[in-house]
Amino acid sequence: MPQDIGNPFRELDQATVTGVLRGAASLDPDVLHARKTALGSVTRVPRIAGGLCLLGAAAVLVLAPTPAGAVPLGLAGAWLWRLGSRNRRAVEAAYLEFTRRPHG
Repeated sequence: MPQDIGNPFRELDQATVTGVLRGAASLDPDVLHARKTALGSVTRVPRIAGGLCLLGAAAVLVLAPTPAGAVPLGLAGAWLWRLGSRNRRAVEAAYLEFTRRPHG
C-alpha cells in the first residue's frame, strides 16, 4: 500500500493520485503500473466495507423483529461503496492522464 495515501477511507482526487505516481520517481511503465495496482488495492477497502455493511443491513431486515438498525447501516454501506467507486475512477483517470502526457 503506498504510504502516500494513508487512510483508505479518504476521498482521492486526480491530483493526489498524480502525486503518488510522480512519487515513484520513474516513468517506467512497469513501475507506474505497480503503483496503480497498489492504489487499486487501497480503493478496494471501502468497497468491501460498504458491501459488508449492505449485507449486514439486509440481514437485519430479514432477521430482526424491528429493522430500525438497517437504515443507518444501509446508508453507511451505500456511502462506502460509492466512495470506493469514485476513488477507483479517480485512480484510473489520473493514471491514463499521467501515462498519456509527455514528460520531457
